[in-house]
Formats: sequence, structure tokens, C-alpha cells
Amino acid sequence: MNAAMLNEYFGFNKTPFSISPDPELVYWSEDHREALANLEYSIQQGTGLVLFSGEVGTGKTTIVRRLLSRVQHNTTFALLLNPYLQGEELLVEICREFSVSVDQDRDSDLSVTSRYFNALRDFLITNYESGRQSVVVIDEAQHLSFEAMEQLRLLTNLETDEQKLLLVVFVGQPELRQLIQQPRLRQLAQRITYRPHLKSLSKADTREYIYCRLDHVGYKTPKKLVSGRVADRVFKYTQGVPRSVNTLLERALLVAYADQVEQLTLNHIDQAHREVNSWQVDEKVSKTNWAMWGSAVSVLTVLAVGAILYFANGFYHSKQAAYSVVAKQLGEPSLTVECSTKPSHMACTSVQSIDHVLLRNIKGALVVNQSLGRARVAISGQSGEWQWLEADGSQSLVNEVLEQSAMLIWQLPSDVELPIQLGTVSPVIADLAKKFAEVDGHATPLSSGLYNGRIRDRIRQFQRQHDLATHGQIDQETWLALTLNGFIEVPQI
Repeated sequence: MNAAMLNEYFGFNKTPFSISPDPELVYWSEDHREALANLEYSIQQGTGLVLFSGEVGTGKTTIVRRLLSRVQHNTTFALLLNPYLQGEELLVEICREFSVSVDQDRDSDLSVTSRYFNALRDFLITNYESGRQSVVVIDEAQHLSFEAMEQLRLLTNLETDEQKLLLVVFVGQPELRQLIQQPRLRQLAQRITYRPHLKSLSKADTREYIYCRLDHVGYKTPKKLVSGRVADRVFKYTQGVPRSVNTLLERALLVAYADQVEQLTLNHIDQAHREVNSWQVDEKVSKTNWAMWGSAVSVLTVLAVGAILYFANGFYHSKQAAYSVVAKQLGEPSLTVECSTKPSHMACTSVQSIDHVLLRNIKGALVVNQSLGRARVAISGQSGEWQWLEADGSQSLVNEVLEQSAMLIWQLPSDVELPIQLGTVSPVIADLAKKFAEVDGHATPLSSGLYNGRIRDRIRQFQRQHDLATHGQIDQETWLALTLNGFIEVPQI
């Protein structure tokens, strides 16, 4: 069945819940309006650096497109969709987006980087003198390397007595905010003047979002098709993430069409939710299959612990052969490995999204991910590259962004016991106090090694910034966040 048949059946003049951004179907919540207003104001002021973040599917791309479409005649945009560019490549791409030509024969004694930098500088000066703003927008900026961010920071050094010649807008997922808080990026972080963050829709906004899209496609009675109770069930499953709302309702409409009814029910939403998440374990699986899968869990748990010990202690040598054994028992269930099985001196916690973990090069860590119904294990090797170990024994480099939640096990230093609380004395605390002093611009550290009240208060501030429980102790979740943000060094293997 195609979209045209579905639209004709329900009386839509176009598809209401496509996941592709459609400027005609935009619903502007208060957060969306405020984020757009902040971006427009920062461009008017020429403030240098802006960080625009939001969860996956909350509408960042839609806002950026609206920003570009509403641009005034005196603004020149460069939109970068590939954040994996380095040094010279980054400059070349910015020049290409700004239509800056570089004479390869001129200044031939200079490096390629210097020639492109000089050409871009001349362009920015000319643009400023003609009364125009120059803006670079970088999408998926959480994937930028440290070197690329430093290059962008240096570009924003180009300024007059009154304003910057170049404004850079970083657009990315919440991990971008964590990335920029690393101590080595503090110079960049200090120059960020606006930090709009796009949150998911509230329950009330989710209702309005649904009705707004139905109204825009010519459906006269949206509440008849999607009642308030049905809309609230959609919110329960999607937590107000617009892309998830679209995916769920698109499938629910197909279910209703199959039933030949013109009103969505709670059962339609429930069935659509099961189909969208069909990779999960079927609740109707027989007891025999559950017993087999339970056995597979046990085997995989042993392998997971063995894999950690292989990298931490260097004695588990037969991982491929072992995974071949699992392949015979595994099938395609969604499995979990309990944190209770971890070895001593390992920490274990769940993470909401493992893409930022993979990007931080945590050596000796292991992630058990439940992706598309198959248990997968990702291990970081001696070089820091992550590899999948599949159930069939094959290996492949991790080269994808993973939005699924996962369990993460990583190695603790031998002299650390968690939680760390008031009265604890440790060299780790002294190092942490120095890092906080550097970030906060203090001349002296908060402590020389004692976990005192000042360190506790600073940890609470850090916990609030990263949506952690603000108990003031360094537990596993806080330790992991400190590690990911560069405050604690990753132990070498």
C-alpha cells in the first residue's frame, strides 16, 4: 500500500506524519520559538559562537531550515553537514560553501591551509565592509574533533573593534554540551554566548502537535480521528519526541486502515507501538524458548566478563571461538547482561545513548547493546578503536552513531573504591580539584586530596549540569560522567 491510498482513505491532502522535515507542517512550541529567536538574535549581534542542542528528533533541523529561510539579505550562510572534516578539509569546505575562490598559484610558498585561511579572512573582511554578516552552521557538531573545534575557535578570533567577522553555530545532540565542557575546550566554551536547548514536547504540546499537523493536511476534525486519550497514549510511548510521534502515528494509521475504521483507538496505538519496536522480545514466546534464551544469557554473560578481562588482564584469547558457540544457542532474542556479574574493580552502569561513549575513546570498556534483536558486544582495543564482536564470531569496526541504551562496564583504577564521599583522601581527589580549578578559573585547587565540603558542592554543581542525582557523592554514574568530560583520566591498559 502507498501513501496516496492512505491519504485518500482518511481524507488527507498530503501525508501528515512523515518523518521527513516539512516546513508546511511545523508546529512551533514555546521552546521552538524561543530557540529560533535566540539564534536570530545572536546573528544580529554577531556574537561569535552559539551552541544549539536538543535530543534526537526534537526538531533541530526544522529550526535551522526556518533560520536559513528567514535570513535577511545582509547575511551569508555556510551550512556544513559533514562534521568529520579535519583542519585543511574544514577550511576548504567552508570556503566552498561561501563560494570563496582560492588562487592556487598565489602565495605558492604557503601551505594549503594557510592559503585557504588567508582567502577566507579576506572574504570575511570584504563581507563585513559591505555590511554583511558571515555565519557558519555545523550540523551534528557532537562529532567534531578537538582539532576541528580549535580551528573554528581560531577563525572566530577574526574580529573588528566592534564585532566578530564570523559567527559559528554548533548544532547537535546533548552530548555536544558535554563535549564542550571538557577542560581542553574551555577557551571555546568561554566564547559561547548563547546555548538554546530544545526539549521534547510536553503532554499538552504533543496533543497540539498532532492536531496541528492534521489541520495542515486538510483534516477538519482532528480530535475525531485522534481523541485526547489516544494522544496521551502516544505521548506515553514517545515522551513527546516529534520524530517518534510521527513514526508511531504513521504506523497506527496503517493499522486503522487495515481494520477499515476511520478513528484511531488505544488498541491501534498499542499495536503500532509493538510493531515499531518489534525487535524486542515477543511476550508470547513459549516457555521452552525462554529457557533456551536464558541459557544464552548465561553464556553471553560469561563471554562479556571474559572479554573485559581479556583487555584488562590479557588472558582471554579465544573470543571468536566462544562467540561461535553462542551463535548456535542465541537465535535473535534481545538479551541483557546484569551488572551483578561484573568482575571486581570494574564499574557498571546503564547509559541512555552510547554514541558519546564511543567517541570518548574509553579504553578497556565493554558495551553490551541490544540492537535490532541481536545482542552485540563492543570492545575498545589497545589502540582505542571500538569493535563489534558478533554472535557469529565476526568482528567489525564501530562506525555508526548508536542511539540505543546500553550497559557499560569499564575499568576503575586499582586504588579507587566507589562511592567517594566526605572524609575520603585520595590522589584522584587532588587531580580532580586541579581540573575544576582550571575550568572555573581559580588560582588554587579546592582541595589537596581530601574530599571536603567545597569539593562536594562542586560535584553537586556538576551533577546538576549533567542531570544526575545531586547527592554530592562520586558514585558510578558521576564517575563515568567525569571521565567522559575529561575531568578524570581513563586508566591505561
